[in-house]
Amino acid sequence: MSIQAKTYKALLKLNRFKSIQNITQKINKITYKVKFEQWYHDMLHSDLYSLTDSSKPNIYKHRYKLYNYIVDSYSLKDTPITYIEFGVYKGESMKWWVDNNLNPESTFFGFDTFEGLPEKWGNRLAGTFSTNGNTPEIRDKRVEFVVGMFQDTLPGFFTKNTVKQRTLLHLDADLYSSTLFVLSNCNNILKKGDILLFDEFTDVKHEFRAFTDFASAFNFKYKPIASVNRGEQIAFEVI
Repeated sequence: MSIQAKTYKALLKLNRFKSIQNITQKINKITYKVKFEQWYHDMLHSDLYSLTDSSKPNIYKHRYKLYNYIVDSYSLKDTPITYIEFGVYKGESMKWWVDNNLNPESTFFGFDTFEGLPEKWGNRLAGTFSTNGNTPEIRDKRVEFVVGMFQDTLPGFFTKNTVKQRTLLHLDADLYSSTLFVLSNCNNILKKGDILLFDEFTDVKHEFRAFTDFASAFNFKYKPIASVNRGEQIAFEVI
């Protein structure tokens, strides 16, 4: 019997796999935290424009400074856009974009189950962020909600909806699996000048890991636009 087999058998008898798994998860989190810090440092020393400092109050509101910066920088107030949000919840972000883009040719799509997280995310249990299946009340004919799991609703979406305008993808699905699935399925429709927004990017084991894994696997080219709350919300332009 090999040393590995003997070790496996000994651990099995001791029932220590759960403890080892917990230790491994902690090490992985530290590893991705270090990766994020190095990545963010490199971005700050390239051309990333940081709008706010996370030590300031009203951190949640800082994301709207990021949105305003994008609208002003890309003249999006009256420009037709396709805005696609993944993880809508109560629709605060979507409503902001609807109110701040006035072009009648713009379209806004919100993907969500509206039944909460499909799996545990950190300390939040599956089902957190549920609206009991109710979609937000946004009275604008340009808005459409796509209800269901991304795996069920997204693959056929782009066969029915041709995206020619500047596209803004707002990724607020929180989970690694959901974020990576979305990015992989949107890769073929993303074009130069499109914009990606992330809402929980400093969750290094989820949105950050999903984006960097996606960028590596698909040789995805991007440049940073701006961030707030030290990278928690961040925007990239496709190049």
